Amino acid sequence: MSSWMIHACIDAIRSSFTVRVLKTEALYRELLALFAEDLVTQGAGTLLEIQQGSPDALLPVPYWNWIDRSSEVLQLLLRHGEQPYVKFAWPLIKDSLENCHCFFTGSEVEISPHYIPVSMFGSFASARQRVLMSATTQDDSFFIKGLGFGIDAVLKPLSSETPKWSGEKMLLIPWLIDESIERDTVIAQFAKPSHKRYGVVALVSSYRKSEDYETYDSKVARPGEILALIESLKKGNFDSTLVIVNRYDGIDLPDEACRILIIDGLPFSISLIDRYEESCRASSDTMNIRLAQRIEQGLGRSVRGEKDYCCIILIGGDLVKFIRSGQTNKYFSPQTRKQIEIGLEIAKMAESDIDKARQPFDVIRSLIGQSLGRDEGWKEYYVSSMDSITEHQAPSTIYSLLEAERKAEEYAHAGKHDRSCEILQTIADSSDLSDSEKGWYLQLQARHKHWLSKAESNQLQLAAYSRNLRLLKPREGVSYRKVEAIASTRLERIRTYAKRHGSYSELMLAVDSMVANLSFGTPADKFEGAMKELGAHWGSSVSGPTTNSKRDRTTCGTASLVIT
Repeated sequence: MSSWMIHACIDAIRSSFTVRVLKTEALYRELLALFAEDLVTQGAGTLLEIQQGSPDALLPVPYWNWIDRSSEVLQLLLRHGEQPYVKFAWPLIKDSLENCHCFFTGSEVEISPHYIPVSMFGSFASARQRVLMSATTQDDSFFIKGLGFGIDAVLKPLSSETPKWSGEKMLLIPWLIDESIERDTVIAQFAKPSHKRYGVVALVSSYRKSEDYETYDSKVARPGEILALIESLKKGNFDSTLVIVNRYDGIDLPDEACRILIIDGLPFSISLIDRYEESCRASSDTMNIRLAQRIEQGLGRSVRGEKDYCCIILIGGDLVKFIRSGQTNKYFSPQTRKQIEIGLEIAKMAESDIDKARQPFDVIRSLIGQSLGRDEGWKEYYVSSMDSITEHQAPSTIYSLLEAERKAEEYAHAGKHDRSCEILQTIADSSDLSDSEKGWYLQLQARHKHWLSKAESNQLQLAAYSRNLRLLKPREGVSYRKVEAIASTRLERIRTYAKRHGSYSELMLAVDSMVANLSFGTPADKFEGAMKELGAHWGSSVSGPTTNSKRDRTTCGTASLVIT
């Protein structure tokens, strides 16, 4: 089974337990009416956006309201039980609906369980041997939390001694070669139609970004068109650049179908639970691992065999920052980290080739020419570098955490909420977690505590909310504190901010990523995060939104900046 098929199977398992209803359906309107009063306490402005059909506006139904109204939801689902979006998931969730979560956007509502009981699939759960075959395992978190795999199975997969790698990828980061080679410059060079002997494909994170390619007459694959357009590439129709939006798996672009692949920006989450989790804990290990794996899936789209090769151009401040930064590139596999290392070495060598008589982009063309022209020097350099890969033992801390999360949900599914609370309290007490991460686990604990004591649950939710303002606003007891001046001088705070980055390049990448998110059309949570980053860059005291949801804001959003 190939890597993308494993990922597709994981998505299929998740989807089988999920009710997803589009806004055009009567059930969507009935559910929204049922929870409107509950949602308005979480975000009056966001609810208005949802009612007006904004797909970017996202609100979770508070777990206490969902549990209290689960019998009413059951009646609604049963009334629409013959509809395909209910019919197939109904047998799997009908007896445990209170253990589900629910999210609304202006385009759909999503209902799915906190815990996926794979035990319901007896042939899989009871099998003595379960084998998943892949070039690289994908979504380790789901293997442990969703499929119940042991940590050893993930840390020590059965693997072939040879080879350590397959195929050739030349990773180019134009901005590191010369800061004048910005995203717009790369798009202008590769998005125009031209007579080529190979395909050029761009993977972009949003349709908004795809508009920049359409300006140059690139073909943007709309839903339902991707497979047909890829087949056209395989048949040799290379004139137009093909743009694929936020799809990093299930695509094969072998050989001449794609010799130049552009990856433009960090991938966006698709499911609503992933979007919510990403907004609440964007810097957590769990989210970074998931993001790194999606990027790796994208990198592998165009190199599908041992003899295959491709130039992969990485653009977008957020993507380059993630790949370049020592704080995040540790989440990649050894093969990908080595390819990134080669790309950084290429950037250093190419930078020295730029002089007054040679334009910066000419260097990019020269490097691409070495790969596509099968330059012997380049091939030898790549092979010797990749052969030096040493396998490393991934840290088990994150896997132990995921296993603990699974056990907590298993106990809850069995009605043992007290045991769930004990496990989650132990996690929240860990000194290794940031305040926002502690808040996340306190909210999980509060959800389980709701079955035992609503008063104690609210106190836990208050504690969670005080640590992470993107979480659910408690039913009562919220108080707001004035943002106070910081004792240190602004110059000291600016110096502290700059020292957080390992080098000048990393600092500039952070600034570039921040500026990229300070633009119209950016999802609110990313815009607000960039605003907070801007405040820290200025040496200011910064406060984010008062909550994840109770805010009246536009698509771009707002954040509070207090200059002291």
